[in-house]
Amino acid sequence: MIEIPDPGSITAVADWVELTISVWNSSLSKPAVASAIEGNTGKEPSESFIASVWRELERRQRLYSRSFFSVEDRLIEPENDHKPLEYLACLLLSLYGGQGRAHRPAKLFERLTSEAISCYLSGQAVVFGWPFDPDDGPDEEEEPQIKRKIRRVAETLGERFREAPRATFKD
Repeated sequence: MIEIPDPGSITAVADWVELTISVWNSSLSKPAVASAIEGNTGKEPSESFIASVWRELERRQRLYSRSFFSVEDRLIEPENDHKPLEYLACLLLSLYGGQGRAHRPAKLFERLTSEAISCYLSGQAVVFGWPFDPDDGPDEEEEPQIKRKIRRVAETLGERFREAPRATFKD
């Protein structure tokens, strides 16, 4: 069974339900979800907590452009056998990507997206922001990293580099 990293969070339990039914391609009932939470925490969750998880899953079902699961009164069922890897990667990032460090899932998602775009377009992608890539550390001239990235993008596009943004500039 897949571990629930935060069994007290409605969002985390909903992510866990989606991931579990996707990986095992089998349905989950409300009692099974309650039992999994109890196995992690040692105490049974309230019916209102499980109902909130179901409402969150219903909300997600409405938001997705493609249906990955169906929500019934007491059961969540996978819609089809094939789940896109991007969908599973996002669920994994949401559940396990941020343990121990603030904004880690967002940064990891940013890097994964950059790689995906680069491959999809058969080109180059540049991530602006912090933390910096180790390869983009300070150079001999101590030119700021953002300035180097803008200069590199301008050169790649055949444009003239004019100036870097002020150090105090925030987007």
